[in-house]
Amino acid sequence: SMQAAGLLTGTLADLHSQSLVVLCGVDPARTHPRLGEFLGRDLAADSLFLDPPDPLEALRWLRLAGLEAAENIPAVFAESAARIGAAPSGLVIFGPEWLKSGQPFTTELLLWLKDLNQENHWYALYLAPASNSIGVVEALLSQTGFPGNLRFGLEGVDYSPQLWRAERLIQ
Repeated sequence: SMQAAGLLTGTLADLHSQSLVVLCGVDPARTHPRLGEFLGRDLAADSLFLDPPDPLEALRWLRLAGLEAAENIPAVFAESAARIGAAPSGLVIFGPEWLKSGQPFTTELLLWLKDLNQENHWYALYLAPASNSIGVVEALLSQTGFPGNLRFGLEGVDYSPQLWRAERLIQ
């Protein structure tokens, strides 16, 4: 579950004292300006920014780069993975753009956090698109492991990031 990987398990004090913040496709200085103040750091100057065109591919490279015998890793991911691996603790902050890959992304994120937590303390924080949706997102993550766009049926919970998009409803 996401809780076992480090999501939604940290206290506010834990999040405040992380040695590295990794911003994955988000700009909290613009969207959540008080977050940096809460974390006690200038997020624009004191964070590792990851904003690749394919977040799922990026997570896979970062996981692979974290392995001891990994070879032929693109330089940008090898450098980022080295910085992340050297940090004794950290916080990965991601937003809705990184969830477009659906369940494969969620799985890859959990595996990456699990790997990071083998020797260090890492957490993940989902930045919801609107402040009034944060409670819903946190409840859904806590109960289902997915941040939204869920369909509940007899077979269980189905996660689909495209489930309620207007284009899909019109088709």
